[in-house]
Amino acid sequence: MAHSANIRSLDAVKDFKAALAKFGDQVKQSLISAHADMRKGIQRLQTDHYAYWQHEERKWSRKLAEAKSELYRAENESRDTRTSPVLERKAVDRAQQRIDECRRKMERVKHWVRTLEKEAALCQSQLQQLDEMVEADLPRTAAKVDRMMQSIESYLNLQAPETRRDAPDGGEERST
Repeated sequence: MAHSANIRSLDAVKDFKAALAKFGDQVKQSLISAHADMRKGIQRLQTDHYAYWQHEERKWSRKLAEAKSELYRAENESRDTRTSPVLERKAVDRAQQRIDECRRKMERVKHWVRTLEKEAALCQSQLQQLDEMVEADLPRTAAKVDRMMQSIESYLNLQAPETRRDAPDGGEERST
């Protein structure tokens, strides 16, 4: 036999098998955690961030309506008490700009949700392959290690056959 094993401790093989099982459990837990983290991130974008910008849009829409109302009043005051409606126009412009910004932010959130969902699906595909490999290969490898340990134990339990050798003085000697 061209290849031989140099096993110094059967306990090391047993420890390897235990470490292999622990590794499999850690991989499974990591896959579950990765999936949950991806879902959580996407969910946070969809609920927290999108909802925030929706709320901001509604708030600024109310402010825009108020600013337009103030502008209308300022423009329609009698000439005697009338002041320049510059401040009211600026308030209308600022409210409109904030609404536009909120809408842009909501579109960006939608964009990133779609992008993250695509990336998460690709990642899930890769993680699924890893999970399938762990599910299939680790039990097979553990079974191989079991067979190796049984072979080693059988080998260690073998008794060397008793042989007769000629003694240097011409007599027979027994060796074990």
